[in-house]
Amino acid sequence: MSAMVGESRGRTVNVVAWFLLVPMTMAAIVKGYTKWKMIHKFQTDDFLILLCTLAYWITDGTIDVVTQLIVALLPIYLLKNLNLKTRDKIRPMLSFSPNILNIPLTVLRLVCIHSSLNSINVTRDSLNLALVTSFHTSISIVVASLPFSKVFIDSLVLEPHIIHDT
Repeated sequence: MSAMVGESRGRTVNVVAWFLLVPMTMAAIVKGYTKWKMIHKFQTDDFLILLCTLAYWITDGTIDVVTQLIVALLPIYLLKNLNLKTRDKIRPMLSFSPNILNIPLTVLRLVCIHSSLNSINVTRDSLNLALVTSFHTSISIVVASLPFSKVFIDSLVLEPHIIHDT
């Protein structure tokens, strides 16, 4: 069994945070729903739970937009003063620019969160929010993998292997 080293703590912290965040969110949703079904009105603690959840998602969206801009613009800043031809600088700069595709999805997710707060049809708006969040997560993974996929694309064989019987 491997020891916990500095490099592997990030993944462990991420998994522990998700294991804590999901039950907390589910508990808050169930608490709000049961209280609404029982007395048909929100109280102060329900409003605070809703406010904290909204603040979390707005903060998450803002941090997501800022980090995507940093990832996209940092290669431009780092490569501009190198003594290379412009043609050789453009490929690394463009390889990190697809991260900008995540920004409209993040904004769309925040709009869906905002529209689902005062919604009459909660089921439809929750479904829209879940679909946008799932699509955003999938696109984020694909876009984050693009700069590192050159090695795999270069290793592909363009002509099929032919098996000869001898």
